[in-house]
Amino acid sequence: MLDGLEQSDDEIEMEDSMAGAEPPAIRNEEFRWKRVEKLCEDVKQFGEEMINDGALASIYDFRIDKFQRLAIQAFLRGSSVVVTAPTSSGKTLIAEAAAVATVAKGRRLFYITPLKALLNQKFREFRETFGENNVGLLTGDSAVNEDAQVFIMTTEILRNMLYQSD
Repeated sequence: MLDGLEQSDDEIEMEDSMAGAEPPAIRNEEFRWKRVEKLCEDVKQFGEEMINDGALASIYDFRIDKFQRLAIQAFLRGSSVVVTAPTSSGKTLIAEAAAVATVAKGRRLFYITPLKALLNQKFREFRETFGENNVGLLTGDSAVNEDAQVFIMTTEILRNMLYQSD
C-alpha cells in the first residue's frame, strides 16, 4: 500500500526485483524442479508405481489439458507417443513429464524438435533439470553424450534414422 492506495502487480514485482527477490516465474520454475527431484527420489525409494499421470501433473502449478493427460497416460502405458499441435499449446509439457518419468525409471527418451534453435534451447533446459550426464544431443553436425537417458534431436535427424532402418 502506498498512501492508502493498493499496489498493482507490476509495482509489487518491480519492488521485489529491486529488493533482490527473484521474479515469480523464476521462483515457480525452481519450485517445479524441486518437485521433479522429489518424484525421482520417491521412485528410487518406493518403486515405479509412484509414477502416474497425477504425480506428473502435480509437478505443475496449473491444471493440465485433456490432450496432455491422455498423451502422458499413453506414454506411461508403454506406447510411443507423437504429439502434434499448434505452437504454444503445451506439447513441451508432455515431453517434460515423459522425461521425468524416464529419468526416474532409469530408461531412455528421445525428444524431437523441428528447429535447431529450439533444439539447443531444450538441450540447455533439460541439462539444467536432469544434469549434464543424463541429456544428449544429436544434430547433423555433432553428437553429445550419445548414451544419455534423454536424447534431443531434430526431426531431420529422426527422419534420416527412420529411412536408414528400412
